[in-house]
Amino acid sequence: GFFKTLEEPVLLELFMCKKPVIAALNGHTVAGGMIIAMACDYRIATPNPKARYGMSEIKIGLPLAVAQGEIVRFGMANDKNYRDLVYFGRMMDVTAAKDSGIVDEIVEEGELIARAKELVSAFIDNPGRAFTPIKHLYRKALAERIARGIAELDWEEALKCFFMDDVRKTLEFVQASMSK
Repeated sequence: GFFKTLEEPVLLELFMCKKPVIAALNGHTVAGGMIIAMACDYRIATPNPKARYGMSEIKIGLPLAVAQGEIVRFGMANDKNYRDLVYFGRMMDVTAAKDSGIVDEIVEEGELIARAKELVSAFIDNPGRAFTPIKHLYRKALAERIARGIAELDWEEALKCFFMDDVRKTLEFVQASMSK
């Protein structure tokens, strides 16, 4: 189904990409956007005062799938920050996101892309291109655990939440709010 297709080929391949992947964030990074950002090697953001960072899934009644939860946890500074992010649906500004380990660095808007390119070069332009085997070693065990979790998950059971009345109403409300 859709989630299995998203989980393994997209998230897991992004997480294990042989090249450096930098998330350059200049606005809201919530839910799916947060998950994708956490799959990256490094996250830089602008000091946009309106931008919020967080995981809203619990507030609308949706659990995280295997790769989603594992990848977000991997990117967090510690278990408490992960717990607060996913259990409470905490939304935070860029400073709090940096303090909790979601954002690695804050740069001005005009410097965002240049800094992302600078980081890619810094990571990859080393003798022997050592970044790739280092990243592989660093992430391999988790990627294997995620792949096993995806293969073993009872997807029908995991997706029941999408058909619960209260979840559907919340999702419809969120969708209507976004389209205004």
